[in-house]
Amino acid sequence: MPDMLREARDRDDQYALGGYRLLCMAWLAADDPLEARRQADAALATQPASDFHTQHYLALLGQGQIDLYLGDARAAWNRVAGAWRALTRAQLLRAEHVRVEMRQLRARCALALLAETHAHEGTLSEVGWRPGRLPRFVEREIRRLAVESLPAAAPFAELLRAAAEAQRGETASAGVRLRTAAGLLEGIDMQLYAAAARHEAAWLAKDGSARLREEEWIAGRGIADPARVAAVLVPGVRCLAPWVTRA
Repeated sequence: MPDMLREARDRDDQYALGGYRLLCMAWLAADDPLEARRQADAALATQPASDFHTQHYLALLGQGQIDLYLGDARAAWNRVAGAWRALTRAQLLRAEHVRVEMRQLRARCALALLAETHAHEGTLSEVGWRPGRLPRFVEREIRRLAVESLPAAAPFAELLRAAAEAQRGETASAGVRLRTAAGLLEGIDMQLYAAAARHEAAWLAKDGSARLREEEWIAGRGIADPARVAAVLVPGVRCLAPWVTRA
């Protein structure tokens, strides 16, 4: 990434420079979320604030994942939910890959927010949601993803279903879904997502050796904190949500 940024600067290629800066996973892989944020902010500073373009979509995708990496589910949810109307008005959701990626991200943020309520009472009310409403929203997003034709859509839906089941305490079926999703993801060469799914399945099964095996594989791809990246890609699995008993 440093070489790509340097080459873009040398060519004075502002479009490439902005695009590279918005690839936040490069810095999250290095466990440097603050640099990821700085690069994304620098890229957005060159864009008109009155419009919503592809760069804004890429920034939303990146910034949401930075929030999840930092463990700030409320910020991630507020960011994505707050930009949804602008994303829709810009007609970007008419492109299937954008629609799938953003629905999946919004559901990931919702699941992370539900998980956060386990540790911080009142989080849902602070963002204007009752305890039972957000899980139903996640289920709707899953159904919407499941009917898309993009090859990644079906495994993404399985990952989200698995996290929702895990939060309801259905750990056995959640583990099966995670392993199913991992197989589907491997079939379309999304190896990091597949490893993250297997990692979370091992966590649910309390299988320490399998979890460490996946962490070693992820670390071998240059990722400094494998468990943290797995939780960004497959959030909400590692706790039981309190709405199960309160709804």
